[in-house]
Formats: sequence, structure tokens, C-alpha cells
Amino acid sequence: GKPIIGIESKVFEKHPEITSVVWGEKMEWIAGEVFKGCTGLQTITFNKGLEWIGANSFEGCIGLKEISIPESVETISIKAFASCKNLSRVKFIGAPELKKNVFQNSKILNEATYTNGLFIIDRVLIDGSKAKGKLKLDGRQVKSIAAESFQNNQDLISVSCKGLRIIGDNAFRGKKKLKFIRISGAEKIGTDSFLGCNAKNIELKNVDFIGNGAFVGGKVQAV
Repeated sequence: GKPIIGIESKVFEKHPEITSVVWGEKMEWIAGEVFKGCTGLQTITFNKGLEWIGANSFEGCIGLKEISIPESVETISIKAFASCKNLSRVKFIGAPELKKNVFQNSKILNEATYTNGLFIIDRVLIDGSKAKGKLKLDGRQVKSIAAESFQNNQDLISVSCKGLRIIGDNAFRGKKKLKFIRISGAEKIGTDSFLGCNAKNIELKNVDFIGNGAFVGGKVQAV
């Protein structure tokens, strides 16, 4: 028969007897809530061709302790691994786009180690709530900024990014103290990512895609 390329929503939701999942090599996507509440799930082996992990797809899988996300994954949706109480190790081979609250209430966040106010895993910036002053990010350090990752931060006065792949949705939304924004080389600036920042100097160069409302309230000087 034909290979399975995707799994629709809620197919295996709340099946505690499932302990291990290994994806077929042709798998491309996992829809929302597919394994939500599978409390006995302990190991997941993702295939190298997987591109999309749906919303809440592994939420509440308290048996998970570690996961490795292959380079092929482009997007991890809202709360995909939320409430995974024992998930303490995450490996990113590539730099996927993370929607909001991917690891909400999971051990990986509760025990996060911050460097210069940033929580980064393998060049994916998960949380920047403790950063202060002038933020400078380079593609060698960070390739992807998760959605809403600076939502609880009101201490930034400037943001400079070079060589990033993704700046997530609402990443810097409402940062009214921001005076200066410079982005050089980015594949995507997400929806409402700098909405309401009121920056008077915004410089953009070599940006492939800018989402709706990304700079509403600011003043773009150069594109």
C-alpha cells in the first residue's frame, strides 16, 4: 500500500498503553492532539523527512524525558509539548519555527539555564524574558526566535539581529522601550512580531518575508 505521510487530529489521544513511537520514513506532518494525554509514552523517534508538528500533539505526555527534532522540521505548533512534566532534554538539529507555548509547563522550561538573560537550545531561542538593554543576536548564536519569547520583558531598548532564519509571531510585541531595531538577513519576520514597539528607527535588509502587523507603531527607515 501507499506510505503514510501524515496523521490526522486526535487519532491516538489518551492511549496510556502506547509507550514508544517510531515514524515511517515518508511521514511529513502530525496534526493536532494526535498523542495528547498519552501518559505512558516514553520515547519518540522522528523521521528525517518530518516537516510539521501540530498543536498540542504531545501535550501531557508525562513519560517523555527527551526528544530530538530533525533538521527537516520547519514548524512546531502551539503547545506541542506542553505539560510534559518530565521532558528535560531537547535537541534541535535544525532551526524550526516555534509557535507560542511549545514547552509550556514542561520540565525543560522549569529548569532552564539562562545566559545573558536568554534561554537558548541549539540556536533556538526559547525565552528572552530576562534580557536587558541592548540585545544583539547573530546567526552563529541564534537562528530561530520562538513566538512570544520576549512577552514578559520590558527592559530592552534596542534589538539587532543578523543572519537569523525566523523571528516568531509576537516575539517582541509591545516592547514600548525599544528605540532601535535592526534586522539584517532573515527568512521570516512573523505576524505582529514588533507590534506596538514604537521604535523610531527600524532598519531592515535582506528580509524574505514580513508578516502582517509586524512593525505597526514603528517607523521603518530602510528596507
